[in-house]
Amino acid sequence: YLASSNCYFVEKDGVQIGIGMINKNRIDVIAAVAKGAGKDVLLALCNGLQESVIELTVAEGNEKAIKLYEAMGFSTTEVLETWYQIF
Repeated sequence: YLASSNCYFVEKDGVQIGIGMINKNRIDVIAAVAKGAGKDVLLALCNGLQESVIELTVAEGNEKAIKLYEAMGFSTTEVLETWYQIF
């Protein structure tokens, strides 16, 4: 955990499985770095949130992530029209 930036390195059994960045009730960044670890990474990040209502954003074409989030009880509340590439 990097307190100054709310960035988290998620580990399971001593092995890094993902990273993420959270802000109160919002997951700003999530990335699984181990195959099949998406659910575990998301659960770990959710445990670090301060609110009971959780928000996250996923690219419309990321079907694998959308299926995972829906299976975990998330639902679509808004579709963003504009995306920006930052690198």
